[in-house]
Amino acid sequence: MTAYIGIVDLTVRLSSMNPWGQIDIRDANLQFQRCVIQACVDTHSSAGDRQEKLEAEGIIRGGSSAKFFQLENEDDLYNFIVVLRHLLLEEKIPFKICVRKGHLEGKTLSQKWGDDFTKLSSKDSKESERCREVLQENLGYDDEETIETIFKLDKSPNLTGEGLDLSMDFENFKGFGISVNLNDISDPLIAPSEAADDGARPEGTLRRRSRLFRNHFPVQRSTKQLTTVEYWDCPFDLDDDDLVTRFRPQNRIDSDQEREASPADQAAEHDDEADEGLDTETKPERAIETAPSASTVTISTILDMLSKSQTADPDNSVYYTSLLSTLVRSSNYKALHYRAKAQNGSSSKLLAAGWQKYPPIFGTLLISAKPSGLLKRTIGIELTLAALIDEIYSSVTSEPHSAALRTDAGRPASPADERKARMQLEEKARSSSTLIRSLRRINLRYGPAIWRKILQCPPSTLSEDRKKIMIAIVSQL
Repeated sequence: MTAYIGIVDLTVRLSSMNPWGQIDIRDANLQFQRCVIQACVDTHSSAGDRQEKLEAEGIIRGGSSAKFFQLENEDDLYNFIVVLRHLLLEEKIPFKICVRKGHLEGKTLSQKWGDDFTKLSSKDSKESERCREVLQENLGYDDEETIETIFKLDKSPNLTGEGLDLSMDFENFKGFGISVNLNDISDPLIAPSEAADDGARPEGTLRRRSRLFRNHFPVQRSTKQLTTVEYWDCPFDLDDDDLVTRFRPQNRIDSDQEREASPADQAAEHDDEADEGLDTETKPERAIETAPSASTVTISTILDMLSKSQTADPDNSVYYTSLLSTLVRSSNYKALHYRAKAQNGSSSKLLAAGWQKYPPIFGTLLISAKPSGLLKRTIGIELTLAALIDEIYSSVTSEPHSAALRTDAGRPASPADERKARMQLEEKARSSSTLIRSLRRINLRYGPAIWRKILQCPPSTLSEDRKKIMIAIVSQL
């Protein structure tokens, strides 16, 4: 049975991820070890009847600073890497996790070349000579006494085959977070979880809409276009109610008559372009924001590390784009909307005018003033914005996002029916005030030049059909 193998390592040793040396490497390694152990314990506790097998085979199979791991079950693998990512981000430790199919099969020199060594004294002269040539090529020696000494001196297991491929994946991954290299789209790790939305998942396991999605990390920017590499990524395990709700302070206007006379409300109703809830640089109305801390803490951590790396060298920001895109893909946009006027909400609280029920990453990218300059300077931010547009489009039309694994299931049987269904969905998107206002916010915050960059993003970030609709809407703003 083919297993999943992976490697996790601290990129804190790289100057681009720790430019000022503010993260102590010795302390980071200690925290890293604790996080790996905690992820193992959590995975074991949620493994159910697979616990004994995990105990017999182990999870961590080798490594000192970088840890190599191997798991046969896709649920165990998924739980391990997502929990480990969460724990490492909590410690503000830059890292990379790479996963692929295979077996580590680490062998010592004596295990790998022992058979050839024993055949050196073979009566078959041709076989003996062949083994002598093999040992000379790989070890640099062909005499029995020296080779026997080498076997005693070097007892470390060496990666072979798929383990070496995994090490190459790690070197090639220029993102921050998790990269999964899978070629078989029928792999159970790619397929959506059966217990994703029905509440039937065992206690302690992760909730997810789908296990993996297609993400991209930037490699380099030419004068005209950003070069990217596609890979499978894992969404964060965020609850659907990880949303921001904005309430008007109780000491503000209370009567309906006074609310209608509010200058802020009038501006929101009659001048949408001037009042988008707005630039919080020029807030039309003070509001109390309430939001769960799940993603806000993660966003704060990422922005803090991004700021330090970018300050040292603007090119360092390229490593953070894929992680911001992961947060975008992990968030819920179904309840996202804009209120032109304040309105009574639950518990007799007054919902403030402006954006409501938005994921914290939406507020970070489009509303909050503080990270605005930082994000504008981030190389590849168009990938994150394209993913945001794609997710909002999907929430409006109930269509799968562009980064999902595409299938023909549920599509109309005839081309005519398919065209009709497509036109209806496109019209729904074109008339969506949520999508229109979101595009306007991007235009106001990042400038008109951002659209050229978004149009150049890969179709698995934002499909070509959706790009056309986006441009049609933007041209009318």
